[in-house]
Amino acid sequence: MISEIIGLKKWIWSISTIGIAGILGLTVYEVINGKTGVFYGMIEQNNFSSIFSGLLLFITFIWFLLAKDHYKEGNNANPSDQAALIIFATVGGLILTSYTNLTMLFLGIEIVSIPMFILAGSDKKNVLSNESSLKYFIMGAFATGIMLFGIALLYGATGSFDLAGISNGLMMTFQNPNLFFLVLIGISFLMVGLAFKVSAAPFHFWVPDVYEGAPTVITAFMSTFVKTAAFVAFFKLFAFGFYSFGAYWMQFFKTYPVWAMQLFFLSAITILVGNIVAVSQTNLKRTLAYSGIAQAGYLLLTVLLPSPDTLAALFIYTTAYSIATLVAFTALYHVQKVKNDYSFEAFRGLGKSNPGIAVVLTLAMLSLGGIPPTIGFFAKFYLFKSILALNPVFIWVILLAIIGSLISLYYYFKVIISMFGGDESGTKIELTTSDRIILYAVASLIILLGLIPGILLELGSMII
Repeated sequence: MISEIIGLKKWIWSISTIGIAGILGLTVYEVINGKTGVFYGMIEQNNFSSIFSGLLLFITFIWFLLAKDHYKEGNNANPSDQAALIIFATVGGLILTSYTNLTMLFLGIEIVSIPMFILAGSDKKNVLSNESSLKYFIMGAFATGIMLFGIALLYGATGSFDLAGISNGLMMTFQNPNLFFLVLIGISFLMVGLAFKVSAAPFHFWVPDVYEGAPTVITAFMSTFVKTAAFVAFFKLFAFGFYSFGAYWMQFFKTYPVWAMQLFFLSAITILVGNIVAVSQTNLKRTLAYSGIAQAGYLLLTVLLPSPDTLAALFIYTTAYSIATLVAFTALYHVQKVKNDYSFEAFRGLGKSNPGIAVVLTLAMLSLGGIPPTIGFFAKFYLFKSILALNPVFIWVILLAIIGSLISLYYYFKVIISMFGGDESGTKIELTTSDRIILYAVASLIILLGLIPGILLELGSMII
């Protein structure tokens, strides 16, 4: 923000990108040296926080690289404000990876969400952008209120905001029916608030309109960074806060905890709603919105069965999803900029007029669909394998997820067929050499990580 005041407006993108790269480098250094520490009992630095913080910083870094054109003079009226808000949101995401107290969980979610409310409406002359900002703010505030009420109920039942204190306090509630009821309601309310943040059905209704109205580059950040940060917070809360309580529940009642059944329902309906509704969409932006909803359904399976394997699966899946989605939205941005349209018709003939963009968008669609040899295929395979290894009875969940993946192939291939099956030559989309190199380099990760997933596997195994 200061850089624009002192006349460095043209250097904002470079300052932001280099700064994020430097912090990412420091995070990698912390992972290598195994640095740990607890700060005031509110946040904790360990392999979990450092590796997921590294992933969020990597997503932000890639986003800045791919959004370079957005920061060119004439394409963005407020580059310094937008860059600052993205970095503020990044700080919130880092809090969500390292919190040990529900107060910090709330602060992290708000620090991520508030910049997103503003950025969704940053295209001030676009009515749809203003509408998406207002919808996101109102619904987000409502979801936050529900989540806060859940936190209050858990505090009332356990007398603690700390994850360890909550985990210990929950055991005592089995002896008190009134407190036990408070706990169940509190966990359910927290689940609803976080389900809204990760766009799980039936709390997904805000996603298509907000994604469509927000500027495309902002939608790219919203659908990758924000979703990943929210899922990390979701997993951490249920794995470290409620896991012991759930294990004791299973011994006591001889059945799965009520919130596990709720999560199963959320996962199933999210997978089905996201994929089925995406089939009927006529433009790529809304298709990617519903695709993101369906992907949230797969990721909810990790929260349903928290374990070291599903935690590694969460890391690998969010990495694969984020890279493919960033590439897809970047291709969409360049097409929309020239044609002022993001319907499937806008991509007709793109394979002939702009084969480079068509190829990278094809790679992104194949990865999101889980087609080998992309990283998306390995991510889904590892996720399904991790679930089945924990309990073979969840084969029905995996079959549902596979059916959802098969449905998704229809609308992913609809984009590919539109690009390579059209007769029209299409409009030539000019990219600068640097933009083209960055886009191709990021897209190449989809294949490289799919062929050599050992890096992600090793990092995933280090988290716990």
